[in-house]
Amino acid sequence: MKTGGVKLRKLLTVSNNCLTNPVSYCNGLVCLSLVVSHRRLIKIVNPSRRQTLITYPPIKLVQSIKGHGFGFDSLTKEYKVVCIVKELECPLVYTLGTNSSWREITDPYPLSIPIRNRKYAKSAVSCNGALYWRCDNPLLMLSFDLHDEKFQYIEVPVECDWTEHIWVHYLEYKGYLCFARLEKFGSQNCKVHMHMLKDKIKQIWIKETFVVPFRCDHDTHIMCFCD
Repeated sequence: MKTGGVKLRKLLTVSNNCLTNPVSYCNGLVCLSLVVSHRRLIKIVNPSRRQTLITYPPIKLVQSIKGHGFGFDSLTKEYKVVCIVKELECPLVYTLGTNSSWREITDPYPLSIPIRNRKYAKSAVSCNGALYWRCDNPLLMLSFDLHDEKFQYIEVPVECDWTEHIWVHYLEYKGYLCFARLEKFGSQNCKVHMHMLKDKIKQIWIKETFVVPFRCDHDTHIMCFCD
């Protein structure tokens, strides 16, 4: 695969003996979490400029990463990496820039760490200056404001309970956190219900519904592409 003549495969290549997990994609930057030679590292790649940044979070291999995320603070124009570690009371944050270093923030986790204990649930959805993780409670999301560096619970619409509807997907859509729910499986006119979080503070959701002119099955996934 190429972007602007750049070979992404070469930039993102890692050795066969390392463990790699995608963290996020933001404004053309790709963030990966790796374990290489018994050491954790975060790798951020800018394919258009052929640049790679590697940083080593102070996390031991015996410690468990419950969640991680990568996003952009539009107020300070800074990119941040966040790691939530089970054995630590506060998350670790790394701000890209000159003389950057990992630090613990002062805001502790709300109650216990509620993030879903599944590999696919570790990566946060990044949108509009915040990171969002799915929780053990199917009607809650955990958000982290990248500017204020504060946690908040977000109540999810009942229609988006993923324990009742396995075909519910969460993603970034039009700059908002969105739950996409499919309906009318097996027909040629599948309905897609988009539940968007319009106001994070007041927790106001709006719903858009449209019909796609093709057949949807239970393993159909919804993804969005940015400009």
